[in-house]
Amino acid sequence: SAAALRLIFVERDGEARRAVEAARDAKGIDAAALAVVDADIAALRTTTGSGARYVGNAADHKLSPRASGVNKRLHAATNLADLTKAAHAPAAEPGRAYPVDLPAGCALRESEGVHCIMHCCAPNLNPNKPNALDGDDAAARGKQMLAATYKALFSLFKQKCAA
Repeated sequence: SAAALRLIFVERDGEARRAVEAARDAKGIDAAALAVVDADIAALRTTTGSGARYVGNAADHKLSPRASGVNKRLHAATNLADLTKAAHAPAAEPGRAYPVDLPAGCALRESEGVHCIMHCCAPNLNPNKPNALDGDDAAARGKQMLAATYKALFSLFKQKCAA
């Protein structure tokens, strides 16, 4: 049921957590429906008591273990690099979600109950990084691509929940 669904926003940075909580509260969203926690994403169930069956992950364009801290932590907790390579070519594009189902016996699945990591690659506006958007309309295109990325993530989540 919809009441049973819960989104957990995991953030180690206190300022970012407070901003998300303020936005949630300003929109009148129940804290039980959108929890904001300071926790280790790869030990969510064991540290908070609330596990996550599906985890959205901000990945880089190569779906490598080198992106954000969360991405690095998920890769360190399991053989995610090998599982990702087996499922997807190492060329992620903004606007898509890349699911990696964790097999039975996988450490993250067994200890934390995570069944799927959903990699997403945001558009890049940093000219010092690969695949950077450029031009006068880069910010507008980046915003559209980011919206498409979130839409793909939530569509995949909906598909996984229905399965």
